[in-house]
Amino acid sequence: MEQFVLPDAVGPQQAFAAANEILARSGAPQAYRLGLYAARAGATISSSGPAMWTEGLPETVPSRRGTVFLIGGLAPVPGGAARLETSKLQAWLRRHAPRFERRASIGQAAAVLAHQAGSSDRPPGCRWIVVDNTEATTTALAMIERDMGSAMALAIARQLAAAFGLEAVLAQGIARTQAPTDARLDRLHQWMGKRLSESITVQSMATYLAMTPRTFARFYRRATGTTPARDVVRMRLEKACWLLATEWSTLKAVAHACGFSSEEVMRRTFIRHLHVSPKAYRQRLRQTPSDRKAHEEPPAREP
Repeated sequence: MEQFVLPDAVGPQQAFAAANEILARSGAPQAYRLGLYAARAGATISSSGPAMWTEGLPETVPSRRGTVFLIGGLAPVPGGAARLETSKLQAWLRRHAPRFERRASIGQAAAVLAHQAGSSDRPPGCRWIVVDNTEATTTALAMIERDMGSAMALAIARQLAAAFGLEAVLAQGIARTQAPTDARLDRLHQWMGKRLSESITVQSMATYLAMTPRTFARFYRRATGTTPARDVVRMRLEKACWLLATEWSTLKAVAHACGFSSEEVMRRTFIRHLHVSPKAYRQRLRQTPSDRKAHEEPPAREP
């Protein structure tokens, strides 16, 4: 959709493409055939300005095998042209969405359109995963993990982390990602991820899983190898790194969105775990490779 959030299109596309690249290196056939479509072929403008080239909506779709990501912006786009494109998308979704095995709406505008497209005569099982903006890549990785296992998803996550300079943050989560978990932890981590801007205590987590705080703390430590409080900090740090890499919000706004009590608390957390301040972290991401090399390598001395 017009005014889509750029990482929501680039991230999943790169994740699925990376899976194909890894398979190709081992001589295996590709698992995904990718396409980027819009109501009209040509350049579709993102909310930050850059455009992506899209094809027109396909006339035919896979039969119960495909995945569709409906990628929208933070809010519906006003204007007559936007309404016309929205009506085209809505008609296409009404006709074709039930044929996809997996459906995810990314962002508020997409969630509204997906709901409108399926609000009448909804076929049984035609449900949409509703995903917030900036979380599309995580959703794609979860799908890849279900398709090809955690080793493949983790390899792709490492590639994406390296591209965004998030290796240190990813390293903290690898142990938990690889550790066996049960459905209760999966539900809990999803619940935590949606409430990072709020106060998350051991008591609230224990209540969510219908446990006493003491029983919950033992259960969590045994299942993950760490404490609930440390995982809350890790999740807040991961979200802060992602926001610093993909958005232009102020440091104060990032701290609030991630649940840090103040910008200073976020700064101390970054220093303690990543050995760099949030401001320096963001500046490093905005440098070009040549800029980084100039900062990292001292100039050669003249004879």
